[in-house]
Amino acid sequence: ELDGDGLFLLGDFTVTHNSKIMTGLCEYAASVDKRVALFTNRKLLTNQLARGLSASGIHLGVRAAEFESWTDLNAPVQICSTPTEVARVINRRKKAIDRLMPEEEAHSTYSLFPAEIVLIDECHMNASGRMEAIIKEYREKHDSTIIGVTATPLGVSRICSELIVAGNMTSLRACGALVPAMCFQPTVWDLAKVYRAKHELPSQNSMEAATRAIWTQHVVGSIYKHWTKINPDAKATIAFAPGVKESLGMAKEFSAHGVRSAHISGEGMWVDGKEYKGAKQEDRDEVFAMSKSGEIQVIWNRFVLREAIDLPWLECLILACPIASLLSYIQTAGRVLRASPATGKKSAVIIDHAGTIELHGSPNMDRDQQWIQYFSEDEDKITKDRVNQLRDPENQEQTAITCPKCGAMRKSGPKCINPACGFEHSESVRYILQEHGELVATKESFMPKRKPKMKADTAKLWERCYWRCKNSKTPKSFNQARALFIHEHGYSPPQGLPMMPKSPLDWSRKIQNVGYSDLIQKPK
Repeated sequence: ELDGDGLFLLGDFTVTHNSKIMTGLCEYAASVDKRVALFTNRKLLTNQLARGLSASGIHLGVRAAEFESWTDLNAPVQICSTPTEVARVINRRKKAIDRLMPEEEAHSTYSLFPAEIVLIDECHMNASGRMEAIIKEYREKHDSTIIGVTATPLGVSRICSELIVAGNMTSLRACGALVPAMCFQPTVWDLAKVYRAKHELPSQNSMEAATRAIWTQHVVGSIYKHWTKINPDAKATIAFAPGVKESLGMAKEFSAHGVRSAHISGEGMWVDGKEYKGAKQEDRDEVFAMSKSGEIQVIWNRFVLREAIDLPWLECLILACPIASLLSYIQTAGRVLRASPATGKKSAVIIDHAGTIELHGSPNMDRDQQWIQYFSEDEDKITKDRVNQLRDPENQEQTAITCPKCGAMRKSGPKCINPACGFEHSESVRYILQEHGELVATKESFMPKRKPKMKADTAKLWERCYWRCKNSKTPKSFNQARALFIHEHGYSPPQGLPMMPKSPLDWSRKIQNVGYSDLIQKPK
């Protein structure tokens, strides 16, 4: 039983399927005779939850535009669209009060569904200021228990004060809810080098334009070639491109090679040479059904299918674009990690063409302790810290080894873990696509570490950095101070400078919490 201030976040960390968790919570509410308001912020989620809960025997209604056929005002469970509730209740009530309607009458006329339990699906996408206002009203008027559910619990601490671990990757694989993923990194194009060549671009000087310039040179053929090599049985695939136009282009390219493909975006779809503007959910469902039956081998998109889809039969994921956000990466990789007993799925394949796995880590790893550590931080801090860690010359973490024959990634050992390959080698290599579009082997790290330098004024610059961080209104660690130094001066200060901690363990501590006696002193 939940016990606390009534604001909880339930993290499954696995993208197993929030609908199953929601079903269990709704069944519990029914057993104790409590009403439930389940909030979503996307039509796709509303549709998915309505169908899933109804199929499980949950008596429900839907309070959302375009879902009038699901209206049931007497149902104890109401799926509530956040935008609809804001428009029909919060905004109309405010306008009524502005027109001098008595406040009590306005609240009675325009009211939220009176629920003792409020569930927030995909809480990381539903943590806006308008949701804060809704939660505040439920807490004040109904003393409701608030439960958010998400696989990526970052950036939501302002609406949920306590994080509850529902399970991690290891435990969910052990119980059969998830499958392991074998990761391949056959090619990686170096966007930094493309960006340096931006003067060659005809018009735009943006990273987006640079990405598209290199996309037209080589990447298209490379992606198709490696997909056929790594996934020779053409198992059901979902693919993510760097833009909507690129997604459409890849669907056409694969189709030209005889691989029946589809493209889905927020504006429409492309299937079998025809483009459908303003496609409805029913049209998407038809494409999904064709994917399940094997009629369509690959579904291309930008990011519209990153969340809120339940396609457990998918076995292959193509990452044809860099993903800087850890939250987006976890959600994207999760599309192929769900188990599918109906199809006998035992594992998944992820083909990474952009170095995303090396940046964020394996999709198979347990992250529950990481989520707990960063729960109260801004959602992008975990990625920034990871980048600093990879660039830190003192970092001893071993980077992933990539097989030069098949591209499979592994932690250690000389032999490839891919049963179909088995290649054994003495050194690992990675492939980087240079500006001219050729693949070359390199041992260079995706996030190269900065080598320490010692200049005449380095010690003085470090001491200034130390005092700035120590006196900062926002407490900073020694690692953050070093990152600031690197950002401002372009190189890493060497170990052993005055005002650096004596113990390596103190680098992660806040500067204010490390005593002067624990610091390296200036020579007398």
